[in-house]
Amino acid sequence: MLKRNLLIPQRVGNFKCPLIQEFLATGQYGNAARQLLNSGVPFNQSYLYLSNCPEALIEYFNLLIKEVYMSDAPRKKVICNLYVNILLPQYLVLSPADREPLIAKFIDFVKQNKDFIEKRVLYKSIRECNFLTLLRECYLIFGDYTEYLRLYFEYCNYAAITIDEFNRLMNLICNIPLNEQQILFKSFPLSFMKFIMRNWRTFNRRPTCDPIFPAICDIIFAEPMDMEAVNLLQPIMEKMYTRGKDGGTHSNAQRNLYYILLARTNDQQKMEDYYKNSQWLKLPHDFLLRWLKRRGMETLASQFCAHLFDRHYLAVTYSVIAANKEKSIRPVLDLLTSLLNDAEDRRECWLRALETTSNMKKKDNASDESDGWRTLLETAVTSCVLTLDDIFPIMPENMSIDSFQSTILNAIKEYQTDNSAAVHRIDQFINRASSQRELISRGTQLRVELDPLQQCALCKQSIYKDRFLVFPCYHTVHIKCLLSNMNLFYTAPEMLNLISLTSKAAKSESANKLLSEYISRSCPICGELSVRVLDKDFILKEEVEAREMWKLD
Repeated sequence: MLKRNLLIPQRVGNFKCPLIQEFLATGQYGNAARQLLNSGVPFNQSYLYLSNCPEALIEYFNLLIKEVYMSDAPRKKVICNLYVNILLPQYLVLSPADREPLIAKFIDFVKQNKDFIEKRVLYKSIRECNFLTLLRECYLIFGDYTEYLRLYFEYCNYAAITIDEFNRLMNLICNIPLNEQQILFKSFPLSFMKFIMRNWRTFNRRPTCDPIFPAICDIIFAEPMDMEAVNLLQPIMEKMYTRGKDGGTHSNAQRNLYYILLARTNDQQKMEDYYKNSQWLKLPHDFLLRWLKRRGMETLASQFCAHLFDRHYLAVTYSVIAANKEKSIRPVLDLLTSLLNDAEDRRECWLRALETTSNMKKKDNASDESDGWRTLLETAVTSCVLTLDDIFPIMPENMSIDSFQSTILNAIKEYQTDNSAAVHRIDQFINRASSQRELISRGTQLRVELDPLQQCALCKQSIYKDRFLVFPCYHTVHIKCLLSNMNLFYTAPEMLNLISLTSKAAKSESANKLLSEYISRSCPICGELSVRVLDKDFILKEEVEAREMWKLD
C-alpha cells in the first residue's frame, strides 16, 4: 500500500495532535486514529490527512462506527459507504487464509449496517475486487435473490449440486419474479435438468408448471430429441398437466405441450387417455393441428379431429393426405371403420372420403391404390353405411358389378320382405278404417232405465201400451200421441214433411229411421234438444273428423 514518506507534522489544520507522527511511523495505526478523535479533528480533515495511509484510515473508521455520536443516520450512511470503499481493496494484498476471517467480519458489518450502506456502491466495490463469494452473501443480505442465483449458477459446478443444496436454492427461486424463474430454468444445461427430473419426488419444494415451461419446450422440441430426458419428463408432465398435481391450474399452451410430447413419442394409450379428459375439449385445437401437419403427422391429426364432434370432415381430409403419402387407402379405412364408426355424420364422412380419394380409382386395375379404393367402396356398401344409389354415380366404368352381388341380393331380399310387410299393414289399415266408419255411421247405442209406472206425457197412459219415444230429459211420449198433437209442436211445413216421412216409413225401413230422427229432434214437453241442436248435432264433430281421418281415397 502507498505510505507517506514525508514527515507528518504534529498538527492537523488548526488542531494539535501530539505523538501522531510517532504512531504512524511505528505502525501504531489504532493509536493514531484514537489520537485524531481525541484531538477533536473534524472528519473531513482526518479523512484527507489519513488518505495516504489506508491502514490508519481503516482503524479510524472502525472507531467512528463504534462511537455513540454515530447514531446520526445521514452521517453514518456517509461513513459506512466510505468505509466499504476503503476496506475492500485492503483485502487484495492478503492471502486467502488471512482474508477469510476479515471477510466474515465484513459480512457481519454489512448485516448490522445494511440500512445505511448503498448496495450499488457495495456491489461495485466487491466486483472490482472480484470477491464473488462475498458478493453472493451480500446479495442474500439485501434480498437480491435474482442476482444471487445468476451469479451462483454462472460459476457453479452443476455436477456438485446435491439434493439439499437444490432444496435451498428452490426456496430462493420461489421468491423471484416468474419471468426470472423461467430464464433461470431455461439456462440450466440438459444434464442438470435430468438431475432435477430424476430426483423430482425427493425435493421438498418442486418447481411448478409455469417456471419450467420454457425449459420443457426446449427438451420436447429438441432435434434430435433426447429420449432419456423425455422418459424422465413424461410422468412429471402427466401429473402436472393432466391430473392437476404439482402445479395447480394449467394454461392451454401447457396442455398442448403435453399432447405434443405424446405425439413425438407416439404413445397411443396415453393419447387415448388424453382424449377422454373433459378439459381437453375446451382447448383451442388449431395450433396442434398446424403443428401436426407441419411435422407430417396427418394420421395423428385425423385421429385428433375424429374425437371432436365438429371436425369429422377435417379428420377425413387428413386421413386422405396420409393415404396419398403412403399410397394406401388403409389410413382412411381405419379411421372410418373405428373412430368414426358410431359418428352421427358417418354417412357424410364416407361419401367425402370416396369423393376425395376418387383420383385413386383412375389408376390401372393392377394398382394397389385402385384396389384399395375399390375395397373402400365395397366396405361402404357391405357395412350398410351407403346404399347402391349413393355409390353408383362414383363407381368407375371398369368396375364389375359382381363385386356387389351379395349386397344387391340382400337389398332385393330386404325390399321384398319390407314390401310384403307394408302390403299386410296397409290391408290392416283398410279393414280398421272400414270398421271405424261403420261404428261412426251407426253411432253409439245409448241405454236408459225407465220407471215401470212411466206414463206418456200427452195421454197419461202407461208408456208400455204402444210404441214410444224417450228423450234425454226422460220425458216419454207415444208416437201416435205425438203425431195426433203435432199441430202443437210443428209448423205447417214441418207437418207436411212429417206426414210425408210417415207414409214413406210404412214402405221402407230407411224412411222409418229418418222419421225417428225427425221426431226425436227435441222433446215436445220441455224442448231440451231443441236448445242443444243449435251448437251440437246428434253425431259429434269429433266423430265426423275421426271418420274422415279413416277415409281412404
